[in-house]
Amino acid sequence: SGAAIGQFVENNFLLPNSALPFVQIERGDTNGCRLRVHGRVGSQCVVEASSDLLSWRAWSTNRVPAGGFTLVDSSFVEHSSRFYRVRAE
Repeated sequence: SGAAIGQFVENNFLLPNSALPFVQIERGDTNGCRLRVHGRVGSQCVVEASSDLLSWRAWSTNRVPAGGFTLVDSSFVEHSSRFYRVRAE
C-alpha cells in the first residue's frame, strides 16, 4: 500500500514545473465534472472552458495553493462536449 500511496502523491502533487499549469478531469457524471488544477504555488491560474475548441470562456480564476485546487463544473451535463484548459496569469 505504501507504493500505491507514493504513486498517487507523485501523480497528483509532484508534477514537474515544465508541466505546469495543468488541469485534470477527476470525475464526470450526472452531478457535474470535477477538475483538479495544478500550478506554481501562489500563482494565479485561469481555467477556461469550451464546447467547440474554438471559442474559450474564462470559467474560474484562483490562486494556487500547495497540492493544487479542485473545481466542480455543474454545467458539464448541459453540454454535449466540454473541454478545459488552464493558463497562468
